[in-house]
Amino acid sequence: MLLVNAVDPRNNLYLIPKLLADVIRYRPPLLEALRTLFMVFGVPAVIANGRVVYSGDIPEAGEAVATLRHRYLAS
Repeated sequence: MLLVNAVDPRNNLYLIPKLLADVIRYRPPLLEALRTLFMVFGVPAVIANGRVVYSGDIPEAGEAVATLRHRYLAS
């Protein structure tokens, strides 16, 4: 199952704890975790399992979802 949430990046009260929880849960590599936690990415962004997948220019929703499905549900 793939769950996609759209969040306003100005909503720090929700965003920061959610990003921290994902980093703790999925344990991405250190540099990717730091990039996510310190929000060093362009807006809009697609973040999955504590990793920045797209930053700045993101593709159409269908293409982004297809990439996420391939990357995280293919195994």
